[in-house]
Parts: sequence; C-alpha cells; structure tokens
Amino acid sequence: MSHLNNSAPGREHIPVYPKGFMALRIVQLVFAIIVMGLAAYSASWLPTSGNIYIIVVALFTFVTSGYHLASNFKAPNLYNYWAVLGLDCFMVLMWLTSFALLATEARLLIAVTNYSYYTSADGYFYDDYYSGTASIAPGAACMGAAAGFGAFNFLFHIISLVIHSIRLHRHRTAGGQASAGASHGLPISHHPAAYPQPSQYFPPQQPQPQAAFPQSPFQNEMPNNQVYGKQG
Repeated sequence: MSHLNNSAPGREHIPVYPKGFMALRIVQLVFAIIVMGLAAYSASWLPTSGNIYIIVVALFTFVTSGYHLASNFKAPNLYNYWAVLGLDCFMVLMWLTSFALLATEARLLIAVTNYSYYTSADGYFYDDYYSGTASIAPGAACMGAAAGFGAFNFLFHIISLVIHSIRLHRHRTAGGQASAGASHGLPISHHPAAYPQPSQYFPPQQPQPQAAFPQSPFQNEMPNNQVYGKQG
C-alpha cells in the first residue's frame, strides 16, 4: 500500500492514517467535554488548582484535536504533519500532569470527608471543620471522576501520538511533503528528470577522421623477422 495520499489533489502532503484514527480524535473531544463539565462542577464546590488546570487542558484539546480534524476534512492546505506531531507531544504532557494533580487533590478531599464521617458517627469528637467537609463530598467525587476521564484522554493521546509518528515516518520514507506546496523530500534517484544530465552540458564528441600516413615503399620489401632491426 502506498503511504502517499493521492486520493484527491492537494492532499499529497497528508499521511495515510488507518481507519478509525479520526474517530479517535472525536473521542478525545468528547472526553474533554466530560472532563470540563465535571471539573467545572467540582470547582463550584471547591475551586482548586487541579480543577482550573484540567479545564484549561480540556480547552487546549479543542484546539489541537479540532485542528487535525478541520485540516484533514475541510482545509487540507492548513495541514502540517510537524504541527500535529508537536501538538500531540504537548497534549500528552498536559494531560499527564493535569489528571495526576487533580487525582491527588481528590484523594486528599475524599480522605478528609471519610474521616469526618467516621469520627462523627462514632462519637469521638465533632468539629465544625470536619463537619463542614461533608458538604464538599460531591465536589470531591466529581474531581475524582474528572481525573479518571482525564487519564483516559491521556491514554488516547498516547495512542494518537504513536500512530501519527509511525505514519509520518512511512510518509517521509515514501517521499511525502510536510505541507501543501512544499517540495518533496525524495532522494536524487527518485527524480531523474529533475536533475540535469551531463549530456545537457557536454554533448557527445563526434569521432574525428584519422589522417592516413603514407606507407614506406620499402616496408613490404623487408622480411617480417627483420622489422625494427630484429634478427631471426
């Protein structure tokens, strides 16, 4: 199978992706919407740095995955495989740090609420601070759910990065270009007509007639064994 996208003019610079790859981009957007909704709800209970951070990462996903979808289907002139590679690497790092931070905050809040329920139910002590933590239990649960969906989106971006890297390598090996209108990166042997041949600058030499030298009248009279003074 050719790794150059020749399905339509102007799409030669887009690598050939496997079926379902663009559906993975849509799944990334759907999970980003879910994460943003859960994080926004938990931030209404308790705005933490993890909530705000993962909301920003979800918004970045709309830009990165949306760019790949739009440039692949609607505006192929905007596509550049180096841009897609860089954005995937960036989003892998962003999702990793955001869901890890939010999961840490959610674990601490859930531990505090569970401890408040335990101490108040057993009658050891009842403190206003711990009793107030029960009101943030729904927010803590939403934070944990947002961290879980964020972990899935991190995994989805890892998959898209690996697939894109493999197809990018095959596309470049086949001589594909990076963006619309760029020159192909093929070796010289792949473009014999694009390079001048030596015959274009140095036309073949025509054979020159050789001058006939007069033959000595005494050459035929000399025996073969005495030519050049050799003695038999």
